[in-house]
Amino acid sequence: MQRLFIFPLIFCCFRVNAADNDVLQKLEALSQRVDQLESREKVHLQKINDLETRDQLQQATINKLEREVLEQRQLIESMEETQQAAIIELETQRQVIESMVATVKSASINKSSADATNAEADHNVKLSSMNKRSVMGIRQAEVESPVAFFATIGNHHLEHAGVNQVIVYDNIVTNVGNGYNKLIGVFTAPVDGIYVFSSTMVAHVHQNAHSSFYKNNDRLNIMFASGVESAFDTSSATIVLQLSKGDLITVRNGDADTSIHGFDHSSFSGFLLTNLINHNTIIGK
Repeated sequence: MQRLFIFPLIFCCFRVNAADNDVLQKLEALSQRVDQLESREKVHLQKINDLETRDQLQQATINKLEREVLEQRQLIESMEETQQAAIIELETQRQVIESMVATVKSASINKSSADATNAEADHNVKLSSMNKRSVMGIRQAEVESPVAFFATIGNHHLEHAGVNQVIVYDNIVTNVGNGYNKLIGVFTAPVDGIYVFSSTMVAHVHQNAHSSFYKNNDRLNIMFASGVESAFDTSSATIVLQLSKGDLITVRNGDADTSIHGFDHSSFSGFLLTNLINHNTIIGK
């Protein structure tokens, strides 16, 4: 009789232990699931942090590009103002010459007597002679005035240059005749003549770079330096141009987001070979 009571008790204990084991297994599975979710959450948080960092870098790049665009606009506005001032000066000179011509014509018509006419003729002969001597003196001064410059990119690199951006060689070594403007990187021909220009470009470390000579807004050539394969590479060119007074010569970058090596490695130079007022006169001969 006593055994009959013990057997149901053992059976009940066995069922309780089995239920506990089942609960423990479920708890263990649930714990593993929680660990997996936490690990996945950490991965997602890391991805979010990476995206935020990348977004900050992209925003910094955008801000820098916006500043460069603003600088380019200011440079273009400065060049336009310089050209406009030159146009106004030429227009003023034209008006003065027209006024002088009108005055001479009016004076000639008002002369009625032969004596006055002869006197006017003598005066005109003398004036013509003086003008010829004056013009010859001006031409001689223009012919004898040398024009030569040499400039480099100074103690910095030109970084993230844009397409067709004028390369400014801000370190002037020679600037006889003041034809080169280091603030905007532009050479302005002071007289009609034949000029020789040279440029050397060094691509920044592990980068390719293109640049070109421009006469006013016309591209004249292409220089290419392949720095990707060799860390640094150099390209140079020498050109000969016939220019009119006021023509603009620049060296411009060819690609977007290009960097050019500075610290006197890249340079721009030129000089007047011969003045076209007198084809037989060669500067320096």
